[in-house]
Amino acid sequence: MPSQVTTEKRNGVGILTIEREGQLNALNVEVMDRISAALDEWEYDDEIDVVIFIGAGTRAFAAGADLQELASLSHQEVRERYPMAGLFDRIDNYRKPSIAAVNGIAFGGGFELALACDLRVASPTAEFRFPEVGLGIIPGAGGTQRLSRLLNESMATYLILSGEGLSAERAFEMGLVCRLDEDPLNSAIEIADTLRAKSLTAIRFARSAVKQINPSGHQKEQLYQGLAFASDDRTEGIDAFLSRRAPSFSATDAT
Repeated sequence: MPSQVTTEKRNGVGILTIEREGQLNALNVEVMDRISAALDEWEYDDEIDVVIFIGAGTRAFAAGADLQELASLSHQEVRERYPMAGLFDRIDNYRKPSIAAVNGIAFGGGFELALACDLRVASPTAEFRFPEVGLGIIPGAGGTQRLSRLLNESMATYLILSGEGLSAERAFEMGLVCRLDEDPLNSAIEIADTLRAKSLTAIRFARSAVKQINPSGHQKEQLYQGLAFASDDRTEGIDAFLSRRAPSFSATDAT
């Protein structure tokens, strides 16, 4: 069976490609485990200075979590074993800078993956969206925290609660994306080459200084995601999505 993640070393840059084009590069556990393995291999590899993430094809960077897989997990399994939040925290705090080359839709967990990277470049056809609340869950792998940090609380709240999408141009105007390019991988490599010409030690210190955030926010996000997964609305929301019907959520807040 072909690998669902491929890796390439190119002149000091590690390129990690999610290879599930037929599933819009949805993130299942195997994909996340393979990403983690690549990060293990590259962390102290002197041939790699910068890591780039991209999705196979042109339609999707990553469409989010694999909902077929996610629907089979209990709230306890999501909180204790599901690797997405831990993986994205690792990318956010990785020893080497990372760039998301967003070549299509980045929804849900795909948006969170892009936010976990230090920088984001995007094709003009890219789109960013958090649909989770419409599924009875929340962006629980760092999305609530990182989007609020990169934008502001009011706009982040609106995008998370409404599920409204951001075009690549709008994301660029808001500062979520640092460059638009028909070839986002080539643009990401150009940026990586710029970074490689700097002091990598200074870059690591600068990244750490920029990312000073309150860790309790991530802990609370995980708590609330666990509570959301324990609700009937989560079951209804994901089942409705997979069945291609409108969800029928509870009329009252069960918490």
